[in-house]
Amino acid sequence: MTAIKEQESASAAALEHLRKYCRDSLYGGVGLAVMFPLLSLLNSPELSLVRVAVLLVGWATFNVLFLPGALRLLRDPWRVRPLRTGVPLLALGLGLTLLALVWGAVGMFWAVLPGLACAELLLNRSVRYVWPLTGFLSAIFAGLALLANATAGVPDLGRQVIMSVVLLGITCYLQETTARLWRSSRELDNARLAAAELAATKERLRLSQDLHDILGHALEVVSLKSELAARLSTVDTKRAQDEMVEVQELARGALQDVRTLAHAQRGTDLVGELAGARKLLASAEIRCEVDARPEELSAAHRELFGWVLREAVTNLLRHADARRCWITLAGQGESVVLRVGNDGVLDAGEWGSGLSGLAERISGGGGEFSAVARGGEFVVTASLPKSAVGR
Repeated sequence: MTAIKEQESASAAALEHLRKYCRDSLYGGVGLAVMFPLLSLLNSPELSLVRVAVLLVGWATFNVLFLPGALRLLRDPWRVRPLRTGVPLLALGLGLTLLALVWGAVGMFWAVLPGLACAELLLNRSVRYVWPLTGFLSAIFAGLALLANATAGVPDLGRQVIMSVVLLGITCYLQETTARLWRSSRELDNARLAAAELAATKERLRLSQDLHDILGHALEVVSLKSELAARLSTVDTKRAQDEMVEVQELARGALQDVRTLAHAQRGTDLVGELAGARKLLASAEIRCEVDARPEELSAAHRELFGWVLREAVTNLLRHADARRCWITLAGQGESVVLRVGNDGVLDAGEWGSGLSGLAERISGGGGEFSAVARGGEFVVTASLPKSAVGR
């Protein structure tokens, strides 16, 4: 769980940096809409008061329409600006730019306004509908500029139009790209939260499975030995006392296993599980036949096979009326196969949570798992590839 939290913290910090930069860039786009036209007026002292007033009113109208949508984009980057407000906004920006060009108010500074409006039209909308509209309005803009040049004789108007179109395109591209990055950062953040929740859920499931395997086995043994001690209490007091001492040791061992599991240190080993299975089955008066040399396996294989043996013995004691149990471990082709069988009668219905958990463990190790009841016998089989023994 600690590793998961550290990874989540690192990814959250990286995404927060990305969101910060995107927010700053979007605020920069808003600053363009506010500052650049005003800078053009400050650099055009020859303009009459009437023309300055007209441009200021147009500038204020554009910002009243543009700024709420730009701020709303930060809260909901998937929301599309309606065409009924986006198209007039673009037309207003183009008109103000045209007036600034004709009146000699450094018109290219005003080109940021239609650039920002065009970016909002492109965002979250199919470009095949927006590009024709943008091209149509740009054609009208260029035509009006040429007409103004022919009638009013504005000097260098062609060069100013080219510079305005370039600035319009750059502004549109940068603002639209930044908005998409902002939206992507929000999507990544949502995905990160979902992934963190999924990882936590998987960790909880793993812990619950380990607790089931540990406590289920321990409590089954405690139940068996306490019943045996109760039966022996009237006929063999010494043996009954010994059985209860073992019950105490088992309870303490289970408690220690739970504590180590909580600190992610709990493991199991086929060698120890074999010794415990022999002793436990002997206490239950079940003959145990073992043909296995687990010392030759890797630690990973011994751990996985240890879980299989523990769950198989627990199920035997819980569900079977067995007199004999056999445990074999042998190579079979490219695999190592562990079989745990008994001659009790088991229901061949669906597996319980313990066997299902074993199937997931073995599958995760690249192996195969089966549990079959047939002819009065129940056999649990787990196989792992030999090629993974040294891993």
